[in-house]
Amino acid sequence: MILFRKTACFKIISMVLVFLFVFQADLLLSRGENLQERFDTAKKNYTDGNYERAAYQFQKLTEAYQTVQDQSEETKTAYGQALLLLGACHEKMGQPEAAEENYRTARKLLGTDLVVPGVYLEDLSIFQKPGGKKTGENRVIQKEVKKKKKFPWLLVAGGAVVVVVALLLLKKSKKSEPPKTANIDITFSPNPVYSDSSGYWSYQIILKETNGVGVTLTEMDYSPGTWNGGTPEEFFGTDFLSANGTLTGYIQSWGYSDGSVITVSISGDDANGHKNLTWSGTVTLRKSSNQSLSPTASSSLQERGGTGTGKE
Repeated sequence: MILFRKTACFKIISMVLVFLFVFQADLLLSRGENLQERFDTAKKNYTDGNYERAAYQFQKLTEAYQTVQDQSEETKTAYGQALLLLGACHEKMGQPEAAEENYRTARKLLGTDLVVPGVYLEDLSIFQKPGGKKTGENRVIQKEVKKKKKFPWLLVAGGAVVVVVALLLLKKSKKSEPPKTANIDITFSPNPVYSDSSGYWSYQIILKETNGVGVTLTEMDYSPGTWNGGTPEEFFGTDFLSANGTLTGYIQSWGYSDGSVITVSISGDDANGHKNLTWSGTVTLRKSSNQSLSPTASSSLQERGGTGTGKE
């Protein structure tokens, strides 16, 4: 018995639901047909010149379209056309602000397809703003007209001029700067140097170019005393000291007193055209404690150059 009652109740509920579904569908269909009939009536009043009556009908239509649950593209198009003709009614009645408002809303729904079949809108001045009609498009008033951004040619041209001027000034400043002059640091190793058991001082001379300019060595001098090492090329094995390069050679001296200071001078022409440049360095000669000075050595002051070798 209980099972029977439950089954009967379920059937009744199912029938009610089916009825409501069919009824709702018929209601929506009839409502859609009713809205189309109302639209056609309002449109006829507009084309007949009954603008006040048509405006009232289109106003009611727009309110009705907003309550339609089925917001399909067809519904949106009908809603947009109703707003478009509502704006046209306001323009015809001399109400520009209301016309512009409805035109704007219609534009959002219709995009560029601002056409209502059977209705001529070309004589509406507010509808045509701004810029008039383009092919295939009626343009309406917008709250904001977006301007196309122009490429900043003037700014680019100005920047290019600044860059060119800066490069020219930089080039000119480089030209105005005098060419660099070579510089040679002359050092000795060891320094001071101590005599050996035979009374000779043997040491290394080192030339280092430090200003980035090559030098052709032309002369080598030794004071006090006599230089017997030959030309720079004979002594170092080359007469050219490259930019930031190094040359080394070996010197042997004798006949000096303890604490004597020898000055070695180098002359040459650098690669930037500077002629007869001279650089010098000094080395101190010290006597070893077990070495006695020859009575005749101090008067001879002789120097003997060893076989010169050099490296760039």
